[in-house]
Amino acid sequence: MNEELKFTKLNPPEAWRVYLYPNGPDAPHEVRFENVTAICVRPSGSNRLEMADGTKAIVLPGFIAVRFAADAWTF
Repeated sequence: MNEELKFTKLNPPEAWRVYLYPNGPDAPHEVRFENVTAICVRPSGSNRLEMADGTKAIVLPGFIAVRFAADAWTF
């Protein structure tokens, strides 16, 4: 099945976005992305990201929180 991906364009882009995954009692594990321009949230819970330099990433579900730097809420 080939579903169309629906991205939300971030205007303005997020300066950075950090996904926090559980990592035991001390501190969560962090995965960071810079200059995020678009996000697609999938039914599975994964996130697809597009960055200003054209790179793309798939963030796997299971994160416990997301931190980001943006001038305003975008969605």
